[in-house]
Amino acid sequence: LVSAVRKKFDETALLEGVLDPESGEAHIYQVFNVVETPEDEAFELTLADAKKKDKKAKLGESIKIDITPDDFGRIAAQTAKQVIIQRIREAEKNVIFDEFEKKKGTILTGTVQCIEGNTYIVNLGRIEAPLTYREQIPGERFEAKEQIRVYISDVSKTTRGTQIHISRTNSGFLRRLFETEIPEIEDGIIEVMS
Repeated sequence: LVSAVRKKFDETALLEGVLDPESGEAHIYQVFNVVETPEDEAFELTLADAKKKDKKAKLGESIKIDITPDDFGRIAAQTAKQVIIQRIREAEKNVIFDEFEKKKGTILTGTVQCIEGNTYIVNLGRIEAPLTYREQIPGERFEAKEQIRVYISDVSKTTRGTQIHISRTNSGFLRRLFETEIPEIEDGIIEVMS
């Protein structure tokens, strides 16, 4: 709500949004510090000016002045909606990144979604990842809807969201397969040195 009004005020202005829980009305206040000699008029007032706006104003305290625009409802609703949607998308990206960051270096089972040239698009549940030609075992072929095991070699954040790097040729893939298939390795009786 504050960002909806921010454009009309100085960047340094202290703005505060208050939502009335009873009526649901939103009010925007500009906060001023009451000082003897103002250095920045965007958030400082003299005692004389502060008294004009609030009779209870005292030196060294802050006062709030209601600056809610008349057409605030529609503009605020639009801006708030955009900000909320943007924050939800950012939160989703962060959740997916954190989830797969923990799974880095492990084997996951995914479903081949589609085939684009030499690349398989693998669905890993909440996200899809490309299995590029370089990360495939030579001679191996998969069909759409087929379940395959892939190794999570890396997870990175890009401007378009979380990017999952999967492989079937990474040495970690073979190491993890040995650990899941051979109980002695999983129990630590046998150690894979290289």
